[in-house]
Amino acid sequence: MPVSRTAWQALRLAFSLGLVALVASRVDLGQMARVLAGADLRLVVLAWLLALGSWVVASYKWRLLLRALGADAPVRVLLGLNLVGLFYSLFLPGQLGGEVVKGIKLARYGVSGAKTAVTIGVDRLTGVVALALLALGGLALAPETAAGPGLKLAALGVLLASLAPLAVLLPASWVGGGLRLGVWLSWGPARSVLGLVGALANTFLQYRRAPGTLAAALVLSLAIQCVVVAVNYLAALGLGVAVPFLALTWIVALASILHLVPLSLAGLGVREGAYVVLLQGYGVSDAEGLGLALVVFGVIMAQGLVGGVIDLVQGLRLPRHGPAPDGRAMRPED
Repeated sequence: MPVSRTAWQALRLAFSLGLVALVASRVDLGQMARVLAGADLRLVVLAWLLALGSWVVASYKWRLLLRALGADAPVRVLLGLNLVGLFYSLFLPGQLGGEVVKGIKLARYGVSGAKTAVTIGVDRLTGVVALALLALGGLALAPETAAGPGLKLAALGVLLASLAPLAVLLPASWVGGGLRLGVWLSWGPARSVLGLVGALANTFLQYRRAPGTLAAALVLSLAIQCVVVAVNYLAALGLGVAVPFLALTWIVALASILHLVPLSLAGLGVREGAYVVLLQGYGVSDAEGLGLALVVFGVIMAQGLVGGVIDLVQGLRLPRHGPAPDGRAMRPED
């Protein structure tokens, strides 16, 4: 019998809380409370503002991907949709719940479902590739951990596996086969379902003919991931946790990649466990590692709260932003 959405969400929440409890059971909670109490809130707020700034860059990147497909929307709109998507990703099942919500909302601006899905997918793919590339650089340059080379080798394996999406972004690969796949899927008894897959495949292939767009998207993704590492570094400074910046490049990346697996709620528990285990090699106590992970989670929640407010305001103003009286979808200039 299939598990209902509510039951799956409850299971994910229980799994997350169980992981947090497991991590907390090996931590001196009194020491962690002292670490959190001594936090420099100015640096934490600065980290939050910097994190919000990264969404501006992400919105420019999304617009770049849309324009490559002949679609468009204002950056301010895409910024709002990104933050709304982040808000819903904190609560919806799976890691793509927020992406689905912002994709549905983008349809108000006349962007087709196929183009929206493809741009969100390419956005994700370039983000994961950039995350892995940045982490591999940090892994090579960061000081050796006290845990020895074994931990770095394990991290290296995960990061190399994360580069798999690069194969479908290369202009020289999968072009002819992808076109034939799109044509085949658009024909036959299951055309209503498979035709959508074919449309997505054919739309995706447009990026193969725009390597400059993919390169720019990858560069912007690298910039965004650098900001994410900087956010973590500011949070660490705010807590008085001494950890090399280069070490954070691969630790943050590895934790981010691990929590893409849709088992926990918003990465809760996975992030905390990864921080505690991986930061030990750099002399960071379990209490400090857990404290840092919780502050980072708080920064993410605070960003999501901005998205929740935006969604609430947009919902209150929905009659003015809905479809035009003639049924025509809203355009960016509307």
